[in-house]
Amino acid sequence: MLNRSHAQVSQRYNKMLQKLVGELRHVEALRNQFDFIVARFIRWCALHASGGGWMSDYDVLNVGFTPESAIKLQQPIVLSSSRPCLFYVSAENAQYVINKYLSGDLVECSKIRSESDILGVKPIEIDGIDHVRARPGETSKSSVMQEHWALNLSQPAD
Repeated sequence: MLNRSHAQVSQRYNKMLQKLVGELRHVEALRNQFDFIVARFIRWCALHASGGGWMSDYDVLNVGFTPESAIKLQQPIVLSSSRPCLFYVSAENAQYVINKYLSGDLVECSKIRSESDILGVKPIEIDGIDHVRARPGETSKSSVMQEHWALNLSQPAD
C-alpha cells in the first residue's frame, strides 16, 4: 500500500505540494477539502516513485477485476470514470502526469479540475470494480462497504 512516505520519494513531491498550496490558498470554498485534494494529487507522486502501475482508492471493492482484465486495459494512462477511483499509469508516463499537473491550473471557477480534463484522457468504465460511497448522514463508509460486499457475495456468478 502506497502512502505519503512513498510520495515523498518522488523528486516532484515538494513541487506538487507547493503548487497545491499556492492554488488552494486563494479559493476559500476548497480550504475545508485541502487534505482530500492534496491526497488526490500527491498519490501520483507515490505512483511515480514506485515506477508506475495500477492504483485504487481504499473504497474500491474488487468484484471481478482480474489480472487478465488489467493487462488488457493497460495503456500509458487509464482512468476509471467518475473521478478516478482506479487508474493506471506506465512508468514512462508517471512523470508526464505530474508535469501536466504542475504546468497547468488545477482550479477552475472555485472547483478542482478533473484528472481526465487536465490530462486530456477519456475515462473508461472498468468492469469488476465497485466504488463505494456513503451519503452524508448515512452509516459509516465501512458499513456501506460491508453491505456492498455482502450483496455481491450473495449474487450468483455469471
